Amino acid sequence: MDVFKTQVEALEQVLQSLEIEQENIFERAEIGIQQCKKTLEVVRQRVLQLGFRNLQEEALFFKEIKSTIVGYIFYFIGLVQVERSRPYGCPKKERKFLIAQIEAMQAYLMKHHELYEYYLRSHDYKDLDYFIRKNAPYQLSDEAIASMVDFQFATPHDMIFSKIKGYVMTINYLEKKLVIPLTSTGSKYKASLKWTGSKADLVELTYALHASGVVNNGNAAIKDLAKNMEQLFAIKLGDYYRIFLEIRARKNNQAKLLEMLRTSLISKIENLDQ
Repeated sequence: MDVFKTQVEALEQVLQSLEIEQENIFERAEIGIQQCKKTLEVVRQRVLQLGFRNLQEEALFFKEIKSTIVGYIFYFIGLVQVERSRPYGCPKKERKFLIAQIEAMQAYLMKHHELYEYYLRSHDYKDLDYFIRKNAPYQLSDEAIASMVDFQFATPHDMIFSKIKGYVMTINYLEKKLVIPLTSTGSKYKASLKWTGSKADLVELTYALHASGVVNNGNAAIKDLAKNMEQLFAIKLGDYYRIFLEIRARKNNQAKLLEMLRTSLISKIENLDQ
């Protein structure tokens, strides 16, 4: 397995240098994809010739090694698709376009929320179900094509896992492009409030409002609530679903902010009554 890790590390060093040296996104993507394909072919040949010592090693390869390499390919393809269609010259349209691209990718992550959470939380309890080749099912889906065409080098979930990794990288790239302040997009509203708590606290509050159903009679979508929170407090929440999963993963005090607000309010009421 160390040999495979060395291959990935070498690839990532090349890609990091490429990001610094090559400003043209199309050239960077083309060279990056070529490097990924070369590395993928090297590890593929080694797998087909030597195999694995056990099922755990096989699962680790498809979960960590192959999905990382293919994830970069999805990332570069995503960059090219975005940049080809990006409406340069009009900040408002450009921002709207980038947000729409992010939401489309987040929709894919939500569609596969179980595997997305599995990835974010670094779980391993289903590795032998997800990342073993003999378990590859015959499914009529885009992600299943790889296991049909190259069944010796694909598992039931490694392609979805790769796409999740690629989309996470692409979303991070696009969020960095959203450098235009939220209040300069033509809206008459100008935020005068600044959120001074953590992003996790604001996400906790947003999900609490959504769960309680106190906004729009419970019909407000979480993404609409998040957007309004961003505008109200002039802040960018980023991948709020990932932050929410981190809140869920807390061993203690999952509703930390809400409990603090409750305590603060009761204390204020009691002080006023004295």
